[in-house]
Amino acid sequence: MEDSAQSLFEYASSEDWAQLATGAGQIGRWVLDPETSIVELDDTLRELTGMQDFPVTFLAEGFQNLIHPDDAEYVFERLERAREANQTYQAIFRFNRPDGKMIWLEGRGDFRSLPDGRAVFLGVNYDVTELQTAFEANRLLAGEMAHRVRNILTLVSGIFRMAVRSTDNLEELTDAFLGRLQALNALNALLFESEARSVGADELMRSILGPVAVDARFNLELADIALNSAGAQTIALVTNELMTNAVKHGALNDPEGHIDAELILDRDRDELVLNWDETMTTITAPRAPGASRFGMTVLDRMTRQTFEGRPEFFWRTQGLQFRCSWKASDMELRDIGPAMTARDVLVEVAASNAFHGGD
Repeated sequence: MEDSAQSLFEYASSEDWAQLATGAGQIGRWVLDPETSIVELDDTLRELTGMQDFPVTFLAEGFQNLIHPDDAEYVFERLERAREANQTYQAIFRFNRPDGKMIWLEGRGDFRSLPDGRAVFLGVNYDVTELQTAFEANRLLAGEMAHRVRNILTLVSGIFRMAVRSTDNLEELTDAFLGRLQALNALNALLFESEARSVGADELMRSILGPVAVDARFNLELADIALNSAGAQTIALVTNELMTNAVKHGALNDPEGHIDAELILDRDRDELVLNWDETMTTITAPRAPGASRFGMTVLDRMTRQTFEGRPEFFWRTQGLQFRCSWKASDMELRDIGPAMTARDVLVEVAASNAFHGGD
């Protein structure tokens, strides 16, 4: 069997294999005469770079001018270093095709001496656009993940410090702290299921509210808005505080109680408004100023310090009425993409700081 295989390979020359490898891998070849600056590309490289209309041979400047301006100096430096040290040239760079499409090319080459004493530069280029795009996406995702982890740890520590300062009962501290962690967990699950790292307000609030959202005593009307990660973080924690208060002390603790909640987007005024109106059959005494529970303290502090929030609490005998408006443009996702923009990072940091206030 081994002899048969060897005899079959005799039918293929090294030139045949080179042509097959070049065509299959989209590897284009080039030759450069450094003395005259004349370069010649093979058909594969012409097609790859979109330079089919160029002459058979042309000045290397024609190719060099299409290298991305931010990469040109780097490529020339690598070529010159390879020439001076008689080493293999290697570089990865962006290339602007004549048709306007930008691609990534990897180049390799070596100097070869000719019988007449001259030297030429022989090289290959191949398209690595998909590889570079994947690498960049992974790099950005890793950076985003690191940022989010740091931010979540900041949030958790800030929430815990506020809980310790505001409660004397270990059971209440445990319930409040775990409730907020569960809200953050639900938010992050939704964010990372979305390629855009965004979440719709409707999906977010229904996820945080859980079974409460489908309770017949609960009327929920929500604006159609895609929240960025920082905006979603704010809405998630606000919703959790309001729901927890309603279940323990408010309308959802009353068998006949009722809640009307709505999230309104007013683009003309650049406002996102949350209205939360509880109605109870059990008459309660209005809350005295400054007598807010821990959850309401968190709610007031957080909403005032994120996105220019303007919270209002109305402690009525028939239940709590809460209203807050935020700057909508800071909370809404503008640029859809797999990674956060610099602006996303800044507003998310501001949201995080609201929980610890420099503690």
